[in-house]
Amino acid sequence: MAVKNRDGDVRAHLHEYLRREVVKDQDTVVIDELTLQCKDGRIDVAVVDSQLRGYEIKSEADKLSRLTRQTKIYGRVFDQLSVVVDDRHMQQVVKEVPAFWGLYLWLPEVGVGVVREPTQNPEVHKLSLAQLLWRDSAMSLLKTHNAHKGMSSQPKWKLWPRIAEVCPQESIHSAVLSQFKNHRRLTT
Repeated sequence: MAVKNRDGDVRAHLHEYLRREVVKDQDTVVIDELTLQCKDGRIDVAVVDSQLRGYEIKSEADKLSRLTRQTKIYGRVFDQLSVVVDDRHMQQVVKEVPAFWGLYLWLPEVGVGVVREPTQNPEVHKLSLAQLLWRDSAMSLLKTHNAHKGMSSQPKWKLWPRIAEVCPQESIHSAVLSQFKNHRRLTT
């Protein structure tokens, strides 16, 4: 019986592709296994530059049963999303992911190649984006918008709704990008 390809097989080729085609400057951060929305999901690879891009890997060993749920969760956060699959999953994935998602095909002998480029995600939500902020980043953002009064002793999960209420989405987005770029401990 043949051994099925796994996430790590695809991930190595994806990182190589990202270094070659996506990462354009030294400020870009690549994060493996980024946890989202109060630990409600974890995307395989995130790229942080002027945008927040997510890459979900579906190897031959993976089942696609979680993909519908993942597209909803990831679609609330990332500016651009893509799925990287082997040829076994491609037809099913094309039917399941929204049209703005990019599609990448992984072939063991070749690596990762583009089938469809991602486009801008129209479904990003302020609260979901705010939930990526760590407590210190969340408090800093509230202070920037002079909305921190009475919030200094609150846990981060109480700061997030306040941020979504008072801060423009662009400010939240900028704070998230800055947080990940300035905390290199997450990078690979």
